[in-house]
Amino acid sequence: MSTNIHKSGKRITLIAPSGGVTAGQFFLVGALWGIAATSADAGEEFVLVREGECSIPKAQGAAFAVGAGVHWDVDDGEANTDDSNPRVAVATADALTDGLVVRCVLVGAR
Repeated sequence: MSTNIHKSGKRITLIAPSGGVTAGQFFLVGALWGIAATSADAGEEFVLVREGECSIPKAQGAAFAVGAGVHWDVDDGEANTDDSNPRVAVATADALTDGLVVRCVLVGAR
């Protein structure tokens, strides 16, 4: 049995940055992203869910069709269609321009 595999990576434990993290918040640092499963103050551990279907906030006016790439704008803290931002998910339901969230499945780092 391998001794260098720690766990599946579907859920990982990280240290919350300055400002902390709120459960349900989309979290991105470098090439690592997911949904915070737990809340934590800065410096405390929290669990990040890295795979599965979720809803994340999207830019006003952005529209997604099923199967479209979902990109994350770190500065604005919302999903958009700008492929200069990292692709973090794929839409699993249509999201109209006036909606507040996009339902999507998270994708791994690239």
